[in-house]
Amino acid sequence: LSRLLQLYSGWASLEARARHGGVERALALLGEGAALLHEEQGEGREEQGEGPLTAAPPEAAGGSGAAGGSPLSEAAPLSPLSAAGHLFQCRGALLHRAGRLEAARAAYRSAVRHGCGAPAFVGWALLEEEAGEHGEAAGLFSRGADLEPEHAPLHNAHAAFAERRGDTDGARSIFRAACRPGACGQARSFVGPDLSRCSALLHGWGQFEQRAGYERRAAVLFERAARLGRGCADDCARAWHALGSVRLRQRRWDDALEAFERGLAGSPRSSPLLLGAGLARASLQQHEPARELFRRAVAEEPRHGRAWRAWGVMEARLGEVEQARRVYSDGLRSCRGHAPLWQAAARLEKEAGEADRARRMLRAGLRDCSAGERVEGAGGGGGGGGDDGLLLSWAALELGEGRLAQAQQLLERARAAGGGGGGRTHQLQAVLLARQGLGADARAALREGLRAAPGHAPLHTLLGSMLDADNDVEGARAAFREALRLHPGDGRTFHAWARLEARLLNWEGLRLLNEQAQQAFPPSRGGAVGGVSFPDDVVV
Repeated sequence: LSRLLQLYSGWASLEARARHGGVERALALLGEGAALLHEEQGEGREEQGEGPLTAAPPEAAGGSGAAGGSPLSEAAPLSPLSAAGHLFQCRGALLHRAGRLEAARAAYRSAVRHGCGAPAFVGWALLEEEAGEHGEAAGLFSRGADLEPEHAPLHNAHAAFAERRGDTDGARSIFRAACRPGACGQARSFVGPDLSRCSALLHGWGQFEQRAGYERRAAVLFERAARLGRGCADDCARAWHALGSVRLRQRRWDDALEAFERGLAGSPRSSPLLLGAGLARASLQQHEPARELFRRAVAEEPRHGRAWRAWGVMEARLGEVEQARRVYSDGLRSCRGHAPLWQAAARLEKEAGEADRARRMLRAGLRDCSAGERVEGAGGGGGGGGDDGLLLSWAALELGEGRLAQAQQLLERARAAGGGGGGRTHQLQAVLLARQGLGADARAALREGLRAAPGHAPLHTLLGSMLDADNDVEGARAAFREALRLHPGDGRTFHAWARLEARLLNWEGLRLLNEQAQQAFPPSRGGAVGGVSFPDDVVV
């Protein structure tokens, strides 16, 4: 019975990935599996609350795995009870995805009754959060933690829930409690039979600190996670990649390269790690090795849009415009739904003085990203990619060309497409208003943007420049200070702040600012300076 239930779950997982009708086919398969279970056990419909209330111990339910993972496990056969729990968990996740919340609740309830454990509680809690039942969601996370206190993905999900509610102190407390001695088996001494769970927990904590703007804390946590990941190659690779990404943003190229190469030692075919190593090599002016790493990254994963984009950016910034065009063209054949790749290709044309070609590129990207399948890194999210990101890029193009009416129309379209809450939308709107001579309205747009996206460093930099123009020196300094806290290596912020202090003839302030810049831009051990720089979102 357990093997049959696993087969139904695995088959359903495959069907669910199909673009057309996959979810309904998957639900039908899971329904057949549930009917078989009821027939074999002589139960009523579990989703209706009938049947015995039983629970397997966490180890029997396979509950220590990552939430939402594949229900099939080749490592060890599941018991009929835990296989049924996984089946109902899959059913709950698919019903949730289809918007059938009440049926999804019933399926998660059945998953818990059949011993699925923490993964079912995570899915159920996320459902209740979506339904606005935050108290119920918090209670479900707590019940899952009581049942499986060593389940790192549950603690990560619980902290993310608190963060989404604006409770950053609560999120940090969840991580601290999970790592407290006695709370998690591995946390007692960071040694034990399965280090991957603590590595995953520290990695999740590091990601939280990174989102909060504390990159130094994040780097410490990522390094601890990487060194603890000896029991799981995937966890180790993710942690080394995260650490390398932080080092890249800190302009510590040699340390970044070391982190990526440590990860590649255990996962030599990892496209994200190959990309990261290529970025570090390019930043160290080692362009030919960087090309080879980018080539390997896209060979391992042809749909890795960020790798194609990074390769094209390097060629463009080296002045190899035709080579950059070829890279972007090859990349777009493999992943036409990757909006940031379209944006990069359009920017290449804009910088080459081909504004009309840039417009055609953005128009084609909007068509393909709207009609086709989105690929990794190409979603919306307030200006990072998708339709709203392409529209914002187009608005920036028109703004640069002085076509303010067209830029305003494109900003309105971006808001309608889902980009209204992003920092870049407010940034462009503020610049547009300033160009129209509406300074007060521009500052109001910036402050509205900072309420919506307080972690968007360019908004703070732009606000600082506007306050400087209004002779609000202390307000400008505070804005620049916050921008550099969020993005310590942003050269534009340093330049804007330095202009303020130079205008005031504040030599001591310039000296301190120069010291801060030297910390943000340390010389590499190899002595390379002036290497290729990349957009911050290439490696994230």
